[in-house]
Amino acid sequence: LRTTNETLSRERDQFFALSPDMFCIVDLNSHFFELNETFILTLGYTREQLLGSSY
Repeated sequence: LRTTNETLSRERDQFFALSPDMFCIVDLNSHFFELNETFILTLGYTREQLLGSSY
């Protein structure tokens, strides 16, 4: 089970990172928690500027 969870987590991270589409994860307060590179490049902000800010 642990190996399966690790594999799924790794695959999710690769999909998130390599996708040509904009992806982000927000917390329950609508603050950015994670952003993929496409999201950052498209909007023109740095990761640091966006993480923790609300949308």
